[in-house]
Amino acid sequence: MTSTAAAPTHADTGGVTPSPGAAAETVAARLDQRVAALDGTPHELFARLYRCSTVHWVERLSGQPDADMVFRLIPHFFALYEERVGAVIAGRSSCPAHWKPYFDACRSPHWRHRPADAWRIVIAGVHAHTTIDLRDAIVRTAADHRLAHGRLPDLDAFETLMFGSVCDRSFAEAAVAFCDHNRQTGGPLLGSRLAAQSPNGLIAVWGGWLRAWRRSAWADARARIACAHGPT
Repeated sequence: MTSTAAAPTHADTGGVTPSPGAAAETVAARLDQRVAALDGTPHELFARLYRCSTVHWVERLSGQPDADMVFRLIPHFFALYEERVGAVIAGRSSCPAHWKPYFDACRSPHWRHRPADAWRIVIAGVHAHTTIDLRDAIVRTAADHRLAHGRLPDLDAFETLMFGSVCDRSFAEAAVAFCDHNRQTGGPLLGSRLAAQSPNGLIAVWGGWLRAWRRSAWADARARIACAHGPT
């Protein structure tokens, strides 16, 4: 699968190149399909959270100046999920090392009944996708921009969008929406102390983890971009 696998093609759009925002919205729609396909399996847990995060991220970014860089990143990010998780679930690929804790957690026979086991799946998935996969998506997005425009993107502006209050709020809202769905459906996270926290408590937990993991991915990505293309 290529790095642009998640984006609409010319054929999909009648020969018209989709806007970055439209391509990002297409990823959200494909995640809806992924969640439906994984219904009743442990993989649905992370896929649903990923879908919530993407939907809220796209909504919050809409209308923001310079949001195109993040919109361009979202299809790369999803393509990596499909390459490194979807293909493994389908039996087409071996498991990458950084996703191994996630797949190990998914083997628990008690994930439906033990909130701790369900959360282990979610946290392992978030960690894998928000560290290594995000790093690689940033590198791919920067390389695409250089190929298209002959120069790297403004990484400082990119960083502001990646780590500003807009993204923080979108991920916090996604975490709350995810747990709300779990409560409404009597899902496997019901009864866990994390899911039962007030929205402010939940946001504090998710925000701290995500911020640290995303920062790690960004620092690693910038180092790789500098190594490949020179200092920025």
